[in-house]
Amino acid sequence: MINGGEQAQKIINVQNQGSETIKVRAYVMDFFIDKDNNFIFSEPGHESYSASKWLTIDKADLELTPGESQEVEVTISVPTEVEPGGHYAVIFFDTTLSANQEGVSISTRIPSLFYITIPGITEADIFASADIVSLLLPGFAEK
Repeated sequence: MINGGEQAQKIINVQNQGSETIKVRAYVMDFFIDKDNNFIFSEPGHESYSASKWLTIDKADLELTPGESQEVEVTISVPTEVEPGGHYAVIFFDTTLSANQEGVSISTRIPSLFYITIPGITEADIFASADIVSLLLPGFAEK
């Protein structure tokens, strides 16, 4: 949870567990989950509860030797005026591995999901209570 106008830092550890040096590219996108529980990814700022434009990555391009790991710092800068509730973003880490014998490149894409809660009153927090004190009907119709 973070308030509007505040910043927070998060660290993501990226590790090469393979046997070859790899280049990794990090980038931010929007995401949401549809009614069938499928993840849908789109360009930053596309979704209504997007947080993707709030994220800054300190190292967008990495080169990792076998067994090496590097920390990537992500800064979350929430705007002052922001709607309360949940806001979403994803950071993808892409790499293209060497081509296999047939010359086909194999790439990997690993997501790191961000769910940022902005405190405040939302529609989900509002409920009403009522008592019926009187009920007047204009008439009665049969058949």
